[in-house]
Amino acid sequence: EPSATDGFGREYFAWCGSMINVRTCEVHSDCAHRAPKQHAIVPGMRSRLPSARLVRKLCGALKPKLRAIFVDQHINSNTTIRRNIHRGFLHCLAVGFAATGRALAVREPGTVAQALGHLLCFAARVVRMNQRRCAQMVPAPTAGGPAFLTVQFAEIEWLAWAALLSILPRNSKVLIQTATRRLKAIEVPTHLNQAQLDHLMSACDPKAVILKPRDAV
Repeated sequence: EPSATDGFGREYFAWCGSMINVRTCEVHSDCAHRAPKQHAIVPGMRSRLPSARLVRKLCGALKPKLRAIFVDQHINSNTTIRRNIHRGFLHCLAVGFAATGRALAVREPGTVAQALGHLLCFAARVVRMNQRRCAQMVPAPTAGGPAFLTVQFAEIEWLAWAALLSILPRNSKVLIQTATRRLKAIEVPTHLNQAQLDHLMSACDPKAVILKPRDAV
C-alpha cells in the first residue's frame, strides 16, 4: 500500500531505505532514511572540522545514496537517476553542515567549495562504476527502445552545485556567487545539451520531493 506521495500526486511505498514508484516501479532514494552513525558526526568539533575529514564524512554520507539500484538505467528513467544523485548531494551536504555548522559557508567559502569539488569527483566515480555494473547485468536494449543516457561528469557537477546553492544560508554571499557562476559556466552547449538540461531541471523540481504522511501535516 502506498505510504508517500509527491507534489505531482505520484504514489510511493517504502522499501529498505528507498521509495518505489507504485506505477512505474522506479526506485528513488529515501533521504529521510539515515544510518545511526550519521547523526552525530565528529562530536565537539562543529566549528573546526578539518577539510580532509569533512570530505571523508561527506563521501561516507553520499555513497549509500548512489547505490547501483538508484542509478540503474534499466529500471529508472534518465530524470529519476539524476534526481537520485541530486537528492544524494542534498543529503550529504545537510549532514556536512550539521557537523560543521552552516556558518562555515560564510567564514570559509573556499573550504566548502574545495570539499564540494572532491565530493563531486567521488560521486562521478561511484556513479560510473555502478552504471557499468548495471549495464553488464542486462542485455543492451533493442532498437526502438528507450534511450538511456549515461550520466556525464558535467551533469554531476551541475547537480552538486545546484544542491549546494539550494541549501546555503542567505548570508553566504561569496559561496552563492561562486555556485551561480559555476552553474552558468556548465550550462553551455559545449558541456550540456538541451536534453541534458531538461533532465537536470526536472530532477531538481521541488514538486518531486516525496512527502510521507507525517511530513505533509
